[in-house]
Amino acid sequence: MQKKDLIISCIAIVLLFASLVSWVLKNTELAIITSNLGLALLAISYLWLHKQ
Repeated sequence: MQKKDLIISCIAIVLLFASLVSWVLKNTELAIITSNLGLALLAISYLWLHKQ
C-alpha cells in the first residue's frame, strides 16, 4: 500500500467517524453527507487498489 492510498483511507475513516458524531449530535444532514463522502472514498480507493 502506498503512502497516498493510506492517507486517502485515513481521511475516509475520519469522515465516517465524523458522520457518527454528527448523527449522535442530531445533525442528520451533515451525518448523511459525511458518511456518503467517506463511503465513496473508501469504495473508490478499494476499487483502485484492486483493479486487476
